[in-house]
Amino acid sequence: MRHLGALLVLFIVLVFSAPAQANWSGWQEYTTITTQEKPFITLEVRTFYSSSFPPRVQWRATNRSEQAVYCSEIGRQVYILTSGRKVIKPPKGCRTMAPGETTVFANEIIGNKGQQIAKISMDMFSFDLEQGKRNRQQVPL
Repeated sequence: MRHLGALLVLFIVLVFSAPAQANWSGWQEYTTITTQEKPFITLEVRTFYSSSFPPRVQWRATNRSEQAVYCSEIGRQVYILTSGRKVIKPPKGCRTMAPGETTVFANEIIGNKGQQIAKISMDMFSFDLEQGKRNRQQVPL
């Protein structure tokens, strides 16, 4: 009987979470940071829309170099809603990325239920090239 209850709970969770997951857009390249004319870091963004939930945005970064990147951080993000309202989110991150590794940053709620995002921007991407040393590199975007 206990297994039947667990299966019922799992079924309910899947039914209610499936529509929410279907509303994430695909990843879209925001920019690729280059060094010596070679790709170094690629930043991508995706959005979530639903008439039942507030819009969300999620960022990810991929280390395209052959060296580790320490304490990578996305900068301040600015979102303009279709209503004209501006939403500003603070920098976040401090993630280490091995060569070729992709890291996904936590998603952010932007605005209120039923709203749409018209424009997305970020001021910079920052990182350290040596572990434990504050040799902060800041790349304006």
